[in-house]
Amino acid sequence: MTKFLVIKISFFLLLLIELLNPTNSYTQGISTEGKDFWVGYMTNWLQSTNNPVILELYISADDTTKGVVSMPNQGTFNPIPFEVYPNTTRKIQIPTGLAMASGSNVIENKGVHIEADKNISVYAMNKRQYSADMTVVLPTYSLGNNYFVLSHWEDGNRNNNANSDSEFLIVAITDDTEVEINPTVQTISGNPANVPFRVTLQKGQTYQVRAKADLTGSQIIATNQSGCQNFAVFSGNMYTQVGECMVENGHDHLYAQMYPTNTLGKEFIVVPLENRFGGDIIKFLATQDNTTIIANDKSYLLDKGEFVKILSASVLKVKSDKPIAVGQYSRTMDCDGTLGDPFLIPISPNEQMLKK
Repeated sequence: MTKFLVIKISFFLLLLIELLNPTNSYTQGISTEGKDFWVGYMTNWLQSTNNPVILELYISADDTTKGVVSMPNQGTFNPIPFEVYPNTTRKIQIPTGLAMASGSNVIENKGVHIEADKNISVYAMNKRQYSADMTVVLPTYSLGNNYFVLSHWEDGNRNNNANSDSEFLIVAITDDTEVEINPTVQTISGNPANVPFRVTLQKGQTYQVRAKADLTGSQIIATNQSGCQNFAVFSGNMYTQVGECMVENGHDHLYAQMYPTNTLGKEFIVVPLENRFGGDIIKFLATQDNTTIIANDKSYLLDKGEFVKILSASVLKVKSDKPIAVGQYSRTMDCDGTLGDPFLIPISPNEQMLKK
């Protein structure tokens, strides 16, 4: 909802992570600052022509710098030059018709490229009235070639779930990027669950996958593991409630960039959102078979691609014997009578040490 837009922006700015110097041999340090970025925008429900979807970039920097935003595969998009100064944020609107993904299992030329002379931080916003979410964007050098998806799905969404597809989006950053996709549920295009399929993308192309069920646990991996075919993945939901509240109000677009598997970890601290009575939904996702996860002394045993969903209202200490992904989901406001819309935050592991 627009009245909560500033809260969401502030929350994600607070979560800006400069991730360096890992203490775990599996985890590789990543940073959210860089000079080169690729962004993709998933489908947000276009409710009506009077309520358009608006796509935005927010760019900040420690030093004054210049850069340009482009869409290399869209001939009608004129590159947008920008200049950003310390302690300020530059907002740039991206044409929705050129950049927002559509359909499922379709190759499109909708990748957005951001380049700068000096280090910048980039955030992407996908919004319309009553539906908005924002993600921090990883620079190109922090991307990987193996991902597991944190998505979402709930029964009981409005319009019989017609506009509440679980979804993820792949953005290629090099030519001839072949990826293997193993969805955990059947896609709306008919790809069966747990049957891998492949797609080849060129630099700047995007590929969205949608389903009428939860795509959490789906794996996307580059087939050329010896090369540098890294790519970006964004995930979430078109327009959904979060929490089994069975209500008409409190739906939202979920939108977050996924962290590559080699940056995941074994220890996490999850802090509950302020003033959300009853707690937040937390998902633990295993990336390897026979993974033991302990959350506040309760144990779970999961295989690769499996996840468990809990409701937590207190600080949650999570440990595992193999790297996992953890997602925190703000629930629909009618679940606890508190103002605030759903959103998704992938939680960084403790092994990614905070610099500033």
